[in-house]
Amino acid sequence: MYILQRPLVSLLAYFHPRTEPVYIGRAGTAWDAPYKVRRGASLGTPGTSFHFAVGGMYCLSRAMLTRLQPYLGNGEVFTDSCLKALEPEDVTLGLVIGAVLNLTLRRTNLIHTHGLHLSTQVDPQTLERQVAVSYGFGSTQWGNVQYNAICVPGSLYAVIEDETQFKSLHCLLYPETDWCVKRKAWVEAHMGGRIRSDRYQTETSSSGRRNGACNYPVTARPASRPPGAKRR
Repeated sequence: MYILQRPLVSLLAYFHPRTEPVYIGRAGTAWDAPYKVRRGASLGTPGTSFHFAVGGMYCLSRAMLTRLQPYLGNGEVFTDSCLKALEPEDVTLGLVIGAVLNLTLRRTNLIHTHGLHLSTQVDPQTLERQVAVSYGFGSTQWGNVQYNAICVPGSLYAVIEDETQFKSLHCLLYPETDWCVKRKAWVEAHMGGRIRSDRYQTETSSSGRRNGACNYPVTARPASRPPGAKRR
């Protein structure tokens, strides 16, 4: 996961961490189709609806952590909570917050986990405004997508050299970084100023559809801030 510090600070500036119990993340299900406490669970009431932030990255305020302490403890308590909920840790956290404490997830689309098709759901022209991006390798729900990564405009590294595209993203955000300056000079001297990433751009699925990140159209643009958030 690559976390962009400035957008993260801007996002968190809408909240008061010491007094406001805040839970921020990307919703794991559609907002009109919330998750429900499982039948047989001994944490929460079976059938109760709640929303959880998909694992990878989410934010909890100090005030929220205080309320969660009985369910988190030193880690061992949280393991017990997961067993009672019959869920993995990210879903269990959302269950405790939503179905036990009756608090609400603050949604944001600025966090992009490996469970998304990153090349279609992260607009390359807005990378500097995202809070976090992830990556994934191997077979996925989208077919033979071997490199599930963001598309970085003017990438200085081919995917075979930078499969996560994090080095490329870092150089886009901080071009003055010493190793980015050296890499750009090398690309201009030896590659004519442009990196060829044929391995990435020519892989196709059984349907013949290209799976290279930069070949997909952008289908989603992130929201500017969680609904209902007020700037301090």
